[in-house]
Amino acid sequence: MPLADITNKIIFDADVHAQAIIDDAEKEASRIIESGKKERTEVLKEYDTEIVRMLTDNVRKVTASASQEARKITEETRFNLLTTLFQSVEKKVMSLPSPAYVALFSKMIKKLSLSNVQIVSVHAPENRIEDTKAILASVGLSTKITTNTLLAGLIIETTDAEYTLTINELLSRVRMRYEVEIARLLFTDRTS
Repeated sequence: MPLADITNKIIFDADVHAQAIIDDAEKEASRIIESGKKERTEVLKEYDTEIVRMLTDNVRKVTASASQEARKITEETRFNLLTTLFQSVEKKVMSLPSPAYVALFSKMIKKLSLSNVQIVSVHAPENRIEDTKAILASVGLSTKITTNTLLAGLIIETTDAEYTLTINELLSRVRMRYEVEIARLLFTDRTS
């Protein structure tokens, strides 16, 4: 075989071999590209899943925070409404006409059973001295009355105890005892 034929055969075999390598490289490149696309799709799905999870978590947190804030505002509003209610009762008692004022506190003082006690002093609001005398007279008592910064009511000091029948003290006791029940009456949904 002549040298030119051998050279052509080697070149031909090299071309065939080179083409086979190129074909294999192209197939491998296609496989790598397809694999990369699949991996990219999987990674994107993972990112999508992670983003959805993060969004869901954030929505849950924001919703919980908003719900908590709403409950806080509702409780503050309820507390303010109850405070306003008790303040309005206080103002009403303070503005009672004398006969009603005397009747109210006379009824309370009669429950104290002050017979056989030595009264040291009685404190009353400056604008209710005459009413306080009438209250004491209703239970058969009379003593010197000193003025005080009380809004309404009286404080009776005996040798053994102090009896506080001020509007602030009375409303405080009522509020402690009945606040939950009053709130239930005020804030229970009656539409259902």
